[in-house]
Amino acid sequence: MDWNADRIIFKIDGIEHYRYNPWPRNDDTWPYDDHFYLILNVAIEESITSAFTQSQMEIDWIRVYHHQTNELLWSDEFETQALDSDNDGILDDEDAFPNNPYETTDTDNDGIGNNTDPDDDGDGVSDYEDAFPLDASESLDTDNDGIGNNTDSDDDGDGVPDYEDAFPIDSNETLDTDNDGIGNNSDNDDDGDGIPDVSDSEPLIANNYTDYQIVYVSNSPKGSFGTTVTFNIAYDVTSNDNQLTGLGMRLHFDSSKLELISVNNIITNDVVIDGTEVYSDTLDYDGSVETDKYVSTAWASLFGNWPNIELPASLFSISFLVKDNSNVFATDSTSINFSKSSNAQGYGFSATSYMMDILPASWDFDSNEIVDALTDGLLFLRYTFDISGHELTNGAIATDSSMSPEQVEDAIENAQSIADIDGDNKVDALTDGLLLLRYLFNVSGDDLINGAISDNAQRTTHSDISGYIINYMPDGD
Repeated sequence: MDWNADRIIFKIDGIEHYRYNPWPRNDDTWPYDDHFYLILNVAIEESITSAFTQSQMEIDWIRVYHHQTNELLWSDEFETQALDSDNDGILDDEDAFPNNPYETTDTDNDGIGNNTDPDDDGDGVSDYEDAFPLDASESLDTDNDGIGNNTDSDDDGDGVPDYEDAFPIDSNETLDTDNDGIGNNSDNDDDGDGIPDVSDSEPLIANNYTDYQIVYVSNSPKGSFGTTVTFNIAYDVTSNDNQLTGLGMRLHFDSSKLELISVNNIITNDVVIDGTEVYSDTLDYDGSVETDKYVSTAWASLFGNWPNIELPASLFSISFLVKDNSNVFATDSTSINFSKSSNAQGYGFSATSYMMDILPASWDFDSNEIVDALTDGLLFLRYTFDISGHELTNGAIATDSSMSPEQVEDAIENAQSIADIDGDNKVDALTDGLLLLRYLFNVSGDDLINGAISDNAQRTTHSDISGYIINYMPDGD
C-alpha cells in the first residue's frame, strides 16, 4: 500500500491493483487526515481447497515518506516470527526434519538423518572410515592436508605427483625400479639383479647377466633354543661351468639369536678365506636390518679352474648355537643372508636368503642334529615314565653328542612345552611317549596311532600326529 496526502495505491508483489484518488476530496471521501486504525481483510478465492483451515498474513514493514522528496520519515520493520516446529533451534525452512528434534540434516537425501545414518554422504564408505563424511565425492585424505585423494594431485604429500609416484599413498616410497612391489627405500636390491644395492655399482640398472654363480642353503634346518643348528651352503653355476676364477662371499646372521660354533667341510681348492672370523656388518652389505654380523669366505684360482668338482657342490657347512632366550613357549625366526665380495667376471651373483624357524624346543634332545628312535625317542619315553638322572640317559645319548647327561635332561624338561603330541592337555607315556617312538621307528598310517590316542585328544588322525611331530623336527622332516 503506497499512501500519500493525495492518493492510496494498492499493490501486490509490486503490481498495482487499485488506486484511490477521490474528487472532490472532503471529510466524507478522504477521512484519512485524522488518527485512525488500519484494518486489513484477506479474501479467500472460491477455488481454494476445502481442507484449508487457517494461514498467516505477514506484514513486513510500514514506512512513511515525504510526499515531495520521498525521504523516509518513519518506519516500522516487523520481524516475522519464523517457525521451528520441533524446537530444535533450526527453523523449519532450514530443517530437513522439521518435526523431529533429533535430526536436522540429510546430506545424501536418503530419508535417514545424519545423526542416525552410518553413511551420511551415501558414498558407500561408513562415516567412521570416511575422511569426508559429508562429501560423496571424497573419502580418503592420505596426507591429512584437507584435500581429498580424488582431488589432491599428491595424495601422500611427498612432493611427487601421483602420476609419477609408484606408491601414491605411501609417503615413504616413490620408486620401484624392478617393479617387485617393494619401494626402493625398503628394497635392498632396487634393480632386482641379485646384487644387493650396497654391493652394486649400478643399483638402479639391472646387470642382466646370462649366467650366474648361485649360492643357497641346501638343507632345511630348524633351530630350537639352546641347541646347535647346521646350515649346508651349496654352490652352482647356471652354465654348469666348474672352471672359473673363484668366488668371494659373506654369510650374514643375527648375533642376538645365533652364535658361531664352526665352519666345516669347506672346499679346500684355492681357498683364501675360510670363514672362521666373525665381522660386524657396519656397512650393511646385505641391506638387511635383521642381521648384524657376517663370516667371509673366498676362493681364488690362479689358473681359472675353480672349483674343479662336479656341480652343484657343497661349499661348506656352518654351525651355530641357537641362543637360549628363555622364552620356551614362543616360536621365533632368524634369517641367513648372503652378499658377494667378488665373483667371476662375466657372471652375476645370485643368492637366496634362508628364513629359519626357531622352535621353543625340538625332539633332538641330545643336540646331534639327528632325531633317532633309540636315543631321542627312548629318552622321551623314559622321561614320560618319570625316569630321571642316570637311568634316564644311560645308553640313550648319541655318541656324537657334545651334551652332558644333565644338559640332555634339561633339554627334555624344556621340551615339555611341545610334549603333548595328541593335544589332550597332559603328557602321558603310553600316548605321547609311544607316538613319538613309533614315528621315529618309521611307523606310519593308522599303525602310528592305534591304541595310543587319548580319549580327550584334539589331534586324532595319523596325519594330525605326524604333522605335529614334523613341526618340531630340527630338519623339518
